[in-house]
Amino acid sequence: MRRFRLPSVLSAIIFVLVAGCVEPAAGTEQSDAAYQPEASRAYSEQHGIPYYGTDPYQYPYHPCVEIPPDVIESLGHDPASGERDTLGRPNEGWRSCMWFSSDPWYSVSLSLTSYTLEDLLNNPEYHGFEEVLIRERLGLRAYNLRDSAAGRCYVAVPASPGMAMVRVGTGSPLGDLPDGGTACGMAIRYIEAFEPFLPAMPGEGANDE
Repeated sequence: MRRFRLPSVLSAIIFVLVAGCVEPAAGTEQSDAAYQPEASRAYSEQHGIPYYGTDPYQYPYHPCVEIPPDVIESLGHDPASGERDTLGRPNEGWRSCMWFSSDPWYSVSLSLTSYTLEDLLNNPEYHGFEEVLIRERLGLRAYNLRDSAAGRCYVAVPASPGMAMVRVGTGSPLGDLPDGGTACGMAIRYIEAFEPFLPAMPGEGANDE
């Protein structure tokens, strides 16, 4: 079982979401197709992303780059407002993008990671698992023990190099969201919008060649 630390682009300021501290070695439990250091280095240089050879995330994909601006706009956010990783520096094993809304206030993050749904399911910091089907991807909805169940929700689906995870958080135990929605309902709405632009599931599709 691999336990992981879930990053947040504002972890140094607001959200410190710690869920374990054991990091995998580079390439551990990843297929050759999901572990592409040369392509990852070139992609990082092209898009101005700091690159670390020891990072277990070695895949040419970043959600701040790959989710089209019109999709972000259709969800009610300024495409230029996406915040990359933790103050612009990737967390080991993760690539994240976060957007905010001010009326009411809530945040949405999309993270790609070398961790898998199995790692999530076996992580004792998460609970309330429920299967969700997002197009062709069978994923999981979950809560974190450190969060208010009403205020934050996580939905993850398989995507190279491991999984894609959406987190919706209100920063409030009341969980105020547009039109009286729930954090989990919003997380599913967002990941459904993002899904066509995610990497293929591990072992499948052109993105894993």
